[in-house]
Amino acid sequence: MTQTSIVSGKSKTVGGQAIAITGATNAAPISITATAHGLETGDIVQNSGVGGNLAANGQFVITRVDANTFTLNNSNGSGNYTSGGTAAHVGYATSGLDTSNVLFSPAPTNVAAVVRLEIAPVGSVCRMVFEDSADSGFVTAMPAFTTGLAGGVARGNDLQKSFPWRDNSDVRLAASGDYMRLKILFPKGVAGQVFQFSSWLQY
Repeated sequence: MTQTSIVSGKSKTVGGQAIAITGATNAAPISITATAHGLETGDIVQNSGVGGNLAANGQFVITRVDANTFTLNNSNGSGNYTSGGTAAHVGYATSGLDTSNVLFSPAPTNVAAVVRLEIAPVGSVCRMVFEDSADSGFVTAMPAFTTGLAGGVARGNDLQKSFPWRDNSDVRLAASGDYMRLKILFPKGVAGQVFQFSSWLQY
């Protein structure tokens, strides 16, 4: 049996739920100014209340530029920033795993996507989504498998779920440009809570 890692032992601390936005460029991608935002590349934010550049509102995976700036992946500005806005840190997306003919040629018949939640706070809730894409930027991404897990989970009492590929015939594998990633969302996350998780393809 072979395992190919998507992410291993990733620890994520849920960030602030009201990170103040003070700028949003009318560009592609949109660059957000938020002093001492504390985010990293791959974090997922829910922006609201941005004036002028309304396209900056919504949920985005981000790319960290520096301590005070990040860009919104796959975004395109809709006007000049006027005022306001907050960003809530609501999740994390792993880097894309190349599942094209670079990894599979052809795809095995017994491939499964596996996710393991290793640590979660008592009373927390998280949602795991495997995303399938025909491009490395995940512009055309679609959900492939989804599960929800409720905490807490203490170290050594892992929660693990496996999703066989045969259960979703629409998932792309072994064709040029195919990518897979895991997104973990914290719909009831509280700033400072820590989650740890791993994910891999098994075949």
